[in-house]
Amino acid sequence: MKKGIKVKTVEISNNGYLSAKDESDSEIKLSRSERNALSDYKNRKHYVENIIKAFGGNQDVLSSEFTVYKDGVIKFTYTKTKSYE
Repeated sequence: MKKGIKVKTVEISNNGYLSAKDESDSEIKLSRSERNALSDYKNRKHYVENIIKAFGGNQDVLSSEFTVYKDGVIKFTYTKTKSYE
């Protein structure tokens, strides 16, 4: 995946096909490890951490409003909030 691109949505079909889109709704080409990390939404406790690891430790790989859909139904949402010190 190109540097600076953020994953906004992941769509998983009934037959297991996974597609990821960036903030401009363009499809993102993924490696096998990236695709595997994105498909494991049931592992809620470590899901986001595993995605970051799969993308080489890039903390900003997920959009501020990341959503996973399975057959059109929302299965996971992640909203990144900014903290001010």
